[in-house]
Amino acid sequence: MKKLIFLLPVFLSIQLFSNIALPQAYISEVYIDSLDQWTIELGFYYSLDEIDSMIIETSSGSSVITNITLITGPGYPGFDSLAIITINDLNQALSINRNLDFITIITYSLGTNSINMVEIGGYNNSYLPVAGPNQSISYLIFQAPQSMGYTSTFAIDNSPTIGTGNDTTGAMLTFEGTFYNVQNNTLTEGFFTLPLYNYSFDINPDGTFKNRIPSRCYDFGMLRVYYPSTPFNLDTTYYINPFSFCSYPDSVISQDIIATSVLSANSIETNDYKIVSYPNPFNTEITFFYELPAITNSGNITICDLNGKIVFNQPVINNFGKLVWQPGNSASKGFYNYFFTIDGQIIKQGKIVKL
Repeated sequence: MKKLIFLLPVFLSIQLFSNIALPQAYISEVYIDSLDQWTIELGFYYSLDEIDSMIIETSSGSSVITNITLITGPGYPGFDSLAIITINDLNQALSINRNLDFITIITYSLGTNSINMVEIGGYNNSYLPVAGPNQSISYLIFQAPQSMGYTSTFAIDNSPTIGTGNDTTGAMLTFEGTFYNVQNNTLTEGFFTLPLYNYSFDINPDGTFKNRIPSRCYDFGMLRVYYPSTPFNLDTTYYINPFSFCSYPDSVISQDIIATSVLSANSIETNDYKIVSYPNPFNTEITFFYELPAITNSGNITICDLNGKIVFNQPVINNFGKLVWQPGNSASKGFYNYFFTIDGQIIKQGKIVKL
């Protein structure tokens, strides 16, 4: 058992995507029983020797985690080690409201700090519905169909496995329907992915699709369809009739997808276009500076949240200039995708982070 009692004064930094992860604690699973007593499973890729101290924060306050005992984790692609913490492992008692709350773990290591967070039960428009007394909130790491790598997300889990790591058992729902194009005809080939998370759906010759996805909330306004049988693996990005749903494990969501217009076809990226976003990450506003080789017929920049919902769409007027997105505090913190489209083609796409 290791005592964690010192909190070093370090500067704030949020760990973003990197080839090498800093030593930190990740929220692996959260279980709240019928008496509102909570248990959290933390996951680690490093030993505790690399970690100076850890803090947990909820809406009820913050506390140093004073006692940690590592147990063996499931290993790749999951965590190498796990640890179980309860209210007894804190220097100050904290509560967690299953209906509306957040949980943040701050890890201090190597002169910096890293943050891992989950929002539950509708807090700040969380994508997680309220977990029942016999359910947990699990962090899933799995390989989705058509994906070259692993994807991850939190989900509601019918089979809590505190202390042993997570898999997708008891944490998936079925999403099915028929995909219609702009002409209201069914698509007959290809596959589409739900934004960011790489959950892929094969489109059958009759236009139907069906797959298992994590149990959580979804909200869509745009989807990209890939056509592997065509030269260069062509793809088309559609605006669709927006729809959303929140559902629990083992449920079935039947929802047709109806395209309303084409955002772009045959996506390309080229060095002929200079596009810079600054600052990134940002707090209240971000500016996109662009320089194009010539004045084009039409263009725009589109920003979407992680579920593909459009939050900003602005036309490009000149061959050089800037566009500013000022969401202030109206947009949730986290990751967003942006698409820079010229003459019906995506010439640049990337991610931005709101702090």
